Amino acid sequence: MALKKQMPKKPLTLRSKKANSKKIKAKKTIIPILNTKDLPATQGMLTLVQNQIKTGLLSLDKKTQSRFDTVDARFSQVDAEFANMRSEFSKIDSRFSEIDSKFASLHSELSRIAVIIEAQDSRNRFVLEGYEQIYYRQDRFEQKIDRRVQALEEIIATNAKPTPDPA
Repeated sequence: MALKKQMPKKPLTLRSKKANSKKIKAKKTIIPILNTKDLPATQGMLTLVQNQIKTGLLSLDKKTQSRFDTVDARFSQVDAEFANMRSEFSKIDSRFSEIDSKFASLHSELSRIAVIIEAQDSRNRFVLEGYEQIYYRQDRFEQKIDRRVQALEEIIATNAKPTPDPA
């Protein structure tokens, strides 16, 4: 066997039959750029766009924050109004409490007057009974006197002599 000179091995590549039969050279075709959106961008351009987006976002954030501050201020005003209303309601509550205490005082005075009237009524019964007894006694006394006066008049009428007329 003869020693063959060893040749370095080339990596095997798969080629299609067409590629093997015809070697096609790849032509570099230049596609014309018709739109600006298809232009390639540089790192500087990307940084500018990034900065513009950040600035827009910061602006939106500040606008949003200012609107939130406005809403917070309005809520603070509403809270102040509610606090004012609460103080007014507490004033009204204190007035109602004052009126309630006056009604309680009035009720106690009415109860005291009712007790006084009841006591006076019980005393008045005794006084009226006394007046009634005095009336009946006086009535009996007057009837007795009327009878005596009548009896005296009868006695005087029977004992009276006719007196001659001095004529």
